[in-house]
Amino acid sequence: ARLTTYERKLFQYGRIAVMAKIPAAQGSWPAIWMLPADKKAGVPWPKCGEIDIMEHVTSHFETIHVSLHTEKYNHMLRTQRTHFEPIPGCTQGFHEYAMDWTKDDIEFFIDGKSFQKYEKNAPGFSADESGWPFDKPYYLILNLAIGGTWGPVQEEESLAALRRALDMGVNFFDTADVYGD
Repeated sequence: ARLTTYERKLFQYGRIAVMAKIPAAQGSWPAIWMLPADKKAGVPWPKCGEIDIMEHVTSHFETIHVSLHTEKYNHMLRTQRTHFEPIPGCTQGFHEYAMDWTKDDIEFFIDGKSFQKYEKNAPGFSADESGWPFDKPYYLILNLAIGGTWGPVQEEESLAALRRALDMGVNFFDTADVYGD
């Protein structure tokens, strides 16, 4: 299942916060992520950019991943800017996955605690379009994949558990609301 804000709402800077209860079912791959509007206009991935606010796969149980993918920094080159760590209880109850996005950085949060921050002008990283394509409008994607390149083989009991679907609520705060601009 996939929900997207494409052609409904585009975001550029601000805070996006998603309250989500993610499933523990084997083979599930829930994600909260963003792609730019120019991807639909033909700019290829990863050149267009991708922001992963939250990814969880049961092959890395109780581990949350956040990533930025760009032309220079992506998983195919094994250079993506990514962070992951165990978050005990992430499949129990609702948790807030948020991102603060400015022209200078992107910072990810879990339950109000900073999880990872990426700076546009960080030493050793390119701040041009090939290394930081995050100064343009993006749309939000909420999805629950089954299997795929990251999810393990599914079992009938696990698939039955997925009938209790991914449950989410989304809030967006304009930069002026967050930073008083």
